[in-house]
Amino acid sequence: MANKKGQQNRKNASVQSQNSLDPNSNQSLQEQLEHYKKLVSSLTDKISRMNNLLLRAVAENKRREEIVEGFRQMLFKTGNTSESNIVAKYMKASKPEQEKVECGRQSSLFDGDNNVFNEIEKESSALAGNGALTKELDLPEEQNTDRQKTSGKKNRKKQKKTERLSLTGNGLDKLGLEVVERFIDDGPEAGICPKCHGIMDEMATETVSKSLMFRPASYYILETKRRVYKCPVCQKNNDRFIRKQESPAVLLPHSVVSPSLLAHVITQKFVYSMPLYRQEQQMIDAGIPIVRKVLSDWCQKVFSNQLENFCELLRQELFKYGHIHADETPVEVIKTHEGRKPKQQYMWVYSTTKWAPHQIRYFKHECGRSSDYPLKFLKGFEGYLHTDGYTGYDKTVRESRGKIIRCECLVHARRHFADILKLAKDKQNNETLLAAKAVELLDQVFVIEKEANHCCVDGFGIRDPEKVRALRLKKTKPILDKFFNFCQGIKDARCCLPKSRLNQGVQYVLDRSHELMNFLDDGNCDVSNNTAENSIRPFTVGRKNFLFNFTENGADVSAGYYTIIQTAIANGLAPYKYLEWLLTEISSVRPKSVLSNMSHLLPWSDKVPAYCRSNNLEDLRQAETASED
Repeated sequence: MANKKGQQNRKNASVQSQNSLDPNSNQSLQEQLEHYKKLVSSLTDKISRMNNLLLRAVAENKRREEIVEGFRQMLFKTGNTSESNIVAKYMKASKPEQEKVECGRQSSLFDGDNNVFNEIEKESSALAGNGALTKELDLPEEQNTDRQKTSGKKNRKKQKKTERLSLTGNGLDKLGLEVVERFIDDGPEAGICPKCHGIMDEMATETVSKSLMFRPASYYILETKRRVYKCPVCQKNNDRFIRKQESPAVLLPHSVVSPSLLAHVITQKFVYSMPLYRQEQQMIDAGIPIVRKVLSDWCQKVFSNQLENFCELLRQELFKYGHIHADETPVEVIKTHEGRKPKQQYMWVYSTTKWAPHQIRYFKHECGRSSDYPLKFLKGFEGYLHTDGYTGYDKTVRESRGKIIRCECLVHARRHFADILKLAKDKQNNETLLAAKAVELLDQVFVIEKEANHCCVDGFGIRDPEKVRALRLKKTKPILDKFFNFCQGIKDARCCLPKSRLNQGVQYVLDRSHELMNFLDDGNCDVSNNTAENSIRPFTVGRKNFLFNFTENGADVSAGYYTIIQTAIANGLAPYKYLEWLLTEISSVRPKSVLSNMSHLLPWSDKVPAYCRSNNLEDLRQAETASED
């Protein structure tokens, strides 16, 4: 039986071996194996292509983001700060269909839109075809080509825009301001996975945006206290000894006004032209019930008690310089000494030249425009007086007996002829041609003055008056001689009617020919009175807002504050910071009748803190350039 079973097993094994060696079955297995190899190879190729496409897409997206960022920064640097305009212009050529993408997830890389990769190239090639891209998005060249096609006025406007600071998100870091951080994902579900609801790990912190914020002015109460000490030893000996610190000096005794608050009120009114009734409304909105009468009393009492003698010190400093500019402008006063009827009075300004080492702008309120007012104010002054053509200064010059030399303004002389061209517009006649010739001659004088300001300097870069005088005698005097001969020829030939504008301009020039030539004698003299007119302009701007002064005393106080503020600004100080420091320091000066006790408070003093220096656009631009370097 055992032998039979063994034989049967061997037969079955032989049959199976024969079946395994069947060529048909081997071929079938080989075909299946080849099929699977091809399938694996095909899948491997597809995966490789997808990986290559993914890497290309990542690289393309990165390159495109760099180009767009450079594009945006260049536009911001050229002054186009409207992001909506930037996007609208940029996407005008091709606007792909927006995909609805879940926040933090990208649904598809291609989605059948082959323009995803060539959108930037199309826009860049379009710009390059217009000559705008010699380098990568070189926008300034495009603006230069536009400037050549525009008029001079538009030219200057575009040039001003390119000088603006670029306040992009990165540009804000250069301002040195306090940075407050805010996270938009501080909620309880921020770190929870939306799929498995597990706790997620923080891998990085990303800055989404940067914004320039504003924090409104705030008020607070400063409560000053002091400790009182007693000596127990002395007390045992029946010698009671008590010690306490002396009270600090204040602006107004038994008043809540502080230097910072009053400096803010004065700056708002006399720098930013905000009347007291508007400041009153601002304080009420902030919960401070202070009416305008209290604000006015503070300003007047502090000036009369603390600052009046300081303004007198500035007047004495003004007379130390041998060159003064003068001008005047009307101001209405409601209640005068003569009665309650409103009366037009005048605000006078006396200024140093723009080349003086210390700049002074002195305002003086007077009841009229009589020649007695400059005569009284300039008593004791010796030097050159720059004015316009107002005859009220003639008496001052006459009674000085040669100590005051008057220099009149060539800009006012030019204005008579320039107004003729403005009124005539495009019309040409004998009058306009003669006026154009006069303007052309005077313009040559101003060109020489610009040359003198740049060329006539010493080794330290300081203007040399002797070189300026020599240049004027060499170049300016022949032109002025030609100009006056030209005007005299018009008058002798009777080329215009007696009441015409041209005749008035010619007569104005010929009557003042000597005064218009006096600036040639001293290199520190100016060809115009623009310094005084620019000095008085802040007052005229404020006059449009507060319209009038109620009393003459109020007008005197306004003149004093304008004197301090405009002098500080002319010396490069920030009005509020300097006023706060001045009001803090001047209250401890004793006695104020000795003017030399306040000399360390002058705007050009070394005692003025560095934080009182003002910021200007040029300084900020230089700081930005230095930080970029």
